[in-house]
Amino acid sequence: MKENIVNSFRIGKYENQKDRPLLITLKDQGKRSDILKNARNLKNFRHDVSVHGISIKPDLTKTQQKEERILVKELRDRKMKGEHVYIKHGKIVSAEPKVVESSE
Repeated sequence: MKENIVNSFRIGKYENQKDRPLLITLKDQGKRSDILKNARNLKNFRHDVSVHGISIKPDLTKTQQKEERILVKELRDRKMKGEHVYIKHGKIVSAEPKVVESSE
């Protein structure tokens, strides 16, 4: 994996006892996609101390960050109302099971 890393550095100003994000630049887009696709698997290891509190997210522009915050707020509001929804490809999608009627 180390051979795929071009550059890595901490973002933000150092403050005692405060975590800072680590920005990692990879050689190819394919490896980046693989890592982001598998990032959700970290929650399966939530009891493992070595990965506790670690999350992996793509680096977003300020505009994308703002759009993401708005989307997540709307998602939370809709979930509080009892809707079964999730975010997929930047949009809120219903997770309600579809009823398929037979043609008999």
